[in-house]
Amino acid sequence: MKTPATEQLARARGAACTCGRARPGVHGPHVAGCPASPRVLVCDDSQIICDLAEYALTAAGFQVATRSTAIGLSGVVRATRPDLVVLDVEMPAITGPEACARIRRASPATLIVLFSSVARLEELSRTCAADAWLPKGLGVDALVAKARQMTKGCRA
Repeated sequence: MKTPATEQLARARGAACTCGRARPGVHGPHVAGCPASPRVLVCDDSQIICDLAEYALTAAGFQVATRSTAIGLSGVVRATRPDLVVLDVEMPAITGPEACARIRRASPATLIVLFSSVARLEELSRTCAADAWLPKGLGVDALVAKARQMTKGCRA
């Protein structure tokens, strides 16, 4: 949906997405608020990580929601249908691998990236059937790049 705020933001950033249906390589990148932009759900028990991820992903044109707990996450995924879930591995109550399994049962097509600082993250992502993994130490630029790579073609 084209709004004056979306158009103004697009012009300010030099982006070309003001039509609401940008396609990579055709109209340029999506801007924040574009209904055609991929939806990302970030789940991490650290509010700082959630805030940083939300800021960086929103600035990159994604629609972003955050959660600080994995409790009830599969229901949220089923209701909101994000294209990508960025999931911390070490959370209280329900661990990332357990949440990953629940998301898979609730929404098999949802892409999941494990985002953590634990050792053996690659092995853990294979074990719990995540689509990808990313060490937290690489920063938000790496997270944005991974989200772009994984959602390429989503909603375009």
